[in-house]
Amino acid sequence: MLGLCKECITMNDYKQLHDELRSFHDLYPEEFSLLYRNNQTCTLNERLMKYQLKFNLLEIINRQVKSSYRIYSYQSCFFITDYKTNSLDQVFSPYDEEVNICAPFYTNELFKNQRVLEIGTGCGLYTTLAAEKDCTVTGVDINPKAVEYAKFNILLNNVQQYAKVMAADIESMLPLVPEYDLVIASLPYMPNPPTLSEKKTYSDGGEYGWKLSLQAISQISKRLNSRARLKMYTMNLGNEHTSYIELNPYFFFNDLPVSVTLTKICANMHIFSDWYTHKFSNNNNQAVILQWLDHLKARNLNYMHYVTLEITPASKFSLTVKRKDYNLNIAYPRSKNIYSPIV
Repeated sequence: MLGLCKECITMNDYKQLHDELRSFHDLYPEEFSLLYRNNQTCTLNERLMKYQLKFNLLEIINRQVKSSYRIYSYQSCFFITDYKTNSLDQVFSPYDEEVNICAPFYTNELFKNQRVLEIGTGCGLYTTLAAEKDCTVTGVDINPKAVEYAKFNILLNNVQQYAKVMAADIESMLPLVPEYDLVIASLPYMPNPPTLSEKKTYSDGGEYGWKLSLQAISQISKRLNSRARLKMYTMNLGNEHTSYIELNPYFFFNDLPVSVTLTKICANMHIFSDWYTHKFSNNNNQAVILQWLDHLKARNLNYMHYVTLEITPASKFSLTVKRKDYNLNIAYPRSKNIYSPIV
């Protein structure tokens, strides 16, 4: 949990912390990255670190300082997150490639006084960006630690007038869906072996990665008011050319009376089994992982497709597929042994 100091903290303190982080970020970008991106130490500068020390974001070690938190910056906003750990409740730190796609997708069409619900708010990034548009925003997450971080970040970015965050799951928010103009589903989409015991909250999307996406599509779509939208960014497994959601839309939408715009983010194609074995090379359950990956390959689900979905109520189901060329620079290994997809 955030190790904030016990002395009285005022809204002015949050403002001073934000201004100090902005100055530090702009004047000393290398030192800022060392501390808040690379988890390294740098020289203590009490003039530029007064409020970071007051909020216990930094620890002093022999005239050096080290941060226990990772800070993600976007435009004029700052977001306290976690460095990568083995903790299952780790608060995910966004990465630029995804944010550069999602931020405009989620917020460009918003206008003042609209009501927004974000399910899976994490550190509160998109909740904050929507609040900056003077929308009334509710962010929810099932991870209590993420909720604490998001509350802090809302205060840090001075949008508490428009945004609130609370612990909740999809099911508990369903009765409130009709009240909102936009529902953002920022849900985990990482496939994981069903028998793997330890899975991080922010990344576990079930055996095929679409467990929570399916729940959101089926449960939220039919509760949208006539003018509302559901927006989602996700990774969907498929064959070398096509995502499963394109190959079998009925599986995801079951003829719901909605209009769906699916935009394919056209990046370098990555083989899921290569990426997963690289990412979890130190996992003790290698036999379980390899058996599961073979199962995915047999089902022709071994390629990673990134897509955005925009869903609106309609008289009958329709699907429009678009393409967006975008260089998704994610350091995943790419195998030369590309299998032949079974069509």
